[in-house]
Amino acid sequence: MFHTQILGKTNAALNSKQTVEGLRLKMPKTVERCQRRNFYRLSTAGLVVPNVKCRPMLDLSSAPAAEHANRARIQMMLEGQLAGVINEDESAMLPEVGPPFPAKLINIGGGGAGMLVEPEDAPGLRSHQHFWVQIELTPMVEAPIGLVGRLAHTHIDSQQRVYAGFAFEFNHDQTHRKFVTDLLCKYVNDLQRQQLRRENERA
Repeated sequence: MFHTQILGKTNAALNSKQTVEGLRLKMPKTVERCQRRNFYRLSTAGLVVPNVKCRPMLDLSSAPAAEHANRARIQMMLEGQLAGVINEDESAMLPEVGPPFPAKLINIGGGGAGMLVEPEDAPGLRSHQHFWVQIELTPMVEAPIGLVGRLAHTHIDSQQRVYAGFAFEFNHDQTHRKFVTDLLCKYVNDLQRQQLRRENERA
């Protein structure tokens, strides 16, 4: 994001046969990193990142009920109706899933997340394609946000750690898409403000 002035119109070559009309802008004095509206992805390097727990999905059809319960729980927390919510049995909030394994969040965006899985936990990635992903968003909310992630790609580094890219899937429940996107957008904005504040403090 930057502030500038329009200096006038100009023609620019689109290719050898076509030109397009454009605007000449004054070189801005400063440029500020900001949130893009339609797509965002934030690197978590240098930040205290949230914990992530992944569980292989055993039955995708069990996801909508778990997503509904997750939304209701978090909305009650955000509205201050905490009684009987925080201490609910965690297993009752889950879809039909396998054993959990931890992951470290590397980057996160509206359409997916990149995670680092240690070698001893990597076997959990090998038997399934869809996972129930729980991302802790403390201190914004005390309950993790839960959603279905499809394992899109993996890369193994020299230390046998697995970099796993997950694409969020909402084909079965579009209501959860808006809920997750809005919540992650707010969380990413908060992380970006922290990141910018630390960069300004170092400058």
